[in-house]
Amino acid sequence: MGMEIPQFPSREHEVIIIGAGPAGGQCARELARAGKKVLLVEKARKFSENNFSSAGGPQEIMEAFGLPDTLIGSYWHRLALFEAENRYVWETPQYRGVILDFTKLRAFLAEEAMAKAEIMLGWSYQGHADLNGKTAVWLNHPESRETQAFLTKVLVDATGCERKVLLNGNYDTRRAIVGTAIEYLVEVDSQSYQAYASALSIFVGLKWMPQGYAWIFPMQPNQLKVGVGRSFPQESIVPHHKSYRYYLEQLMRDGLKTNKLCILDRHGKTLYYTPRRDDPHYEQNVVAIGDSVSTINPL
Repeated sequence: MGMEIPQFPSREHEVIIIGAGPAGGQCARELARAGKKVLLVEKARKFSENNFSSAGGPQEIMEAFGLPDTLIGSYWHRLALFEAENRYVWETPQYRGVILDFTKLRAFLAEEAMAKAEIMLGWSYQGHADLNGKTAVWLNHPESRETQAFLTKVLVDATGCERKVLLNGNYDTRRAIVGTAIEYLVEVDSQSYQAYASALSIFVGLKWMPQGYAWIFPMQPNQLKVGVGRSFPQESIVPHHKSYRYYLEQLMRDGLKTNKLCILDRHGKTLYYTPRRDDPHYEQNVVAIGDSVSTINPL
């Protein structure tokens, strides 16, 4: 049976934001702080379901975005670059950046907005239509199969690389630079952790990941994020016959040099980046932000 779609919206907001990643959450936070009536919609039932990012960045982001220290997984003051045989390290006495707990970051932004905004977790965007100069938006709850309709002055697409709202999911991936990555959160012994503490460690070259790179980032004590990513330009020039899992397991074996680890979480995602960020940013009162317009943080 098909779902019944309400004919008329039941409630009205000034802004409806689809997607509660960092872009959508920060947008809701700022608009709510400015006194706007905001609805933030997220398809995940909880923020730990889509823990896609390693969330590394310079220390300036904490003050610039008013983020509390409770979101920090660890600090870094070294940048280590690994080749197959060599290692190069840049280091400063002071901390230069942070690695955030991505789940806590998303939850914090939503909770900050929640003081003055409405949040719907576990609801998916279904469609929108013009209605007398405003926009009707339909949302669906996959578990209950319930559908609700809302009216808004501005609809924000923060669905990331899905571009589900502005482009209705019809993004032409043939014109994009495509990158896919997988990452594990692992628990290790103290000695293995200390080898990578306080550093962003990047692994490059054919051994670690052809047409890509691998990484090990520290989180809270005895926890590391280990991952591999690869880009697929329109003309791939390097053979890459082995699987992502092969390179990830090699990174854990040769990089961590320990069999004593416990995998706490697995996640991955494919990103589509438009060269020169030549994405449509808006149409009438629908506006795209974040990864929907290729503003991707490579860390």
